[in-house]
Amino acid sequence: MYKCFHYSESEERPELQSSESEERPDLQSSESEEDTDLQRVKRDQNFSLQRVKRDQNFSLQRVKRDQIFSLQRVKRDQIFSLQSVKRAQIFSLQRVKRAQIFSLQSVKRAQIFSLQRVKRTQIFRE
Repeated sequence: MYKCFHYSESEERPELQSSESEERPDLQSSESEEDTDLQRVKRDQNFSLQRVKRDQNFSLQRVKRDQIFSLQRVKRDQIFSLQSVKRAQIFSLQRVKRAQIFSLQSVKRAQIFSLQRVKRTQIFRE
């Protein structure tokens, strides 16, 4: 409590009275403005941080999706290439087998023809 000494102790000056728990209104308003400004800044920072986190998560998800898609495409291409190679090998083996069969048939025909000629020659000589 504030008291003036030129007054009696029982008389207090009303304009100087204030309790310790009470603050001056002009200080209260400036402190409340500071609190409000501080709260606004914190809120803005939180909002910005949340937006950045959301954007990072979105970007990360997009990158993961792109990687998965890319890996799937690579796997499909590899499978397609392997299938193409297998088809080419099978086709080549089939061609080789056909050529071998044709050669064997030609050799057999030639042997048969040769044996028939030998028999005819033997029969003719006898």
